[in-house]
Amino acid sequence: MKTNNKTEKVSFKQAFIDYWKGYVDFQGRTTRAGYWWMQLTFFLSGLVFIVIIFSQVAISDSINDDYETDIAIMVFLAVILLTWLVLFLPSLALTIRRYRDVGYGGVVSWYF
Repeated sequence: MKTNNKTEKVSFKQAFIDYWKGYVDFQGRTTRAGYWWMQLTFFLSGLVFIVIIFSQVAISDSINDDYETDIAIMVFLAVILLTWLVLFLPSLALTIRRYRDVGYGGVVSWYF
């Protein structure tokens, strides 16, 4: 998040810590590695969620009118929605900091 040296190596652990420390910090800095570690994490977790949803739908289709499976799918989708709501603000802050670091902060800097 806030580093003076842009060439500093950022591990996954440090990127994760910086992500949560900068929950609403729109003014700091984000290293390239820190940004891409979190983007990779979001991509892989999204793939896991998609695989789970499709497997649940396949199970639900194979079982005729199983009410418990439909409830489980709805609960899982609600958990995904809540997770997205929790991660939206720090992801927005991370993206805005990174855009500003690479020089695309013109319009973004008006708001934050």
